[in-house]
Amino acid sequence: MSGWLERWRQRRSDLDRGVDADLVRDNYSRYKLAGGLIGFGVLLILLGLKTHISGALPMILASVGGVFVIVGWFLFIWANRADFLLRKPDAEEPPRIFKR
Repeated sequence: MSGWLERWRQRRSDLDRGVDADLVRDNYSRYKLAGGLIGFGVLLILLGLKTHISGALPMILASVGGVFVIVGWFLFIWANRADFLLRKPDAEEPPRIFKR
C-alpha cells in the first residue's frame, strides 16, 4: 500500500510541475463545454415548456434541448474518465526474477 501512496504522491508532484499540462487543459475545456451544453439544453427545454407558442415549435425546442443535454452528459462522462486516468499513478513494475 505504501508503494501506491508513493506513486500517487509522485503523480501529484508531476501534475503540479506541469507534466501533461496540455492534457489537463484540454480536459478542463471539455468539462466547460459539457457544462455549457447541459445548461443550454436545459434552457431550451424550459423555453419550450414555459412559452405559450402554438404549433410544433415547443416540441422542437424541447427535443433539441434534450439532445444538447444528452450530448453534454456524455461529454461530461468522457471528461470525468479522462480526469481519473490523468490523476491515476503509474502502475507498479512487476517483480524481476533476475536482478540486473
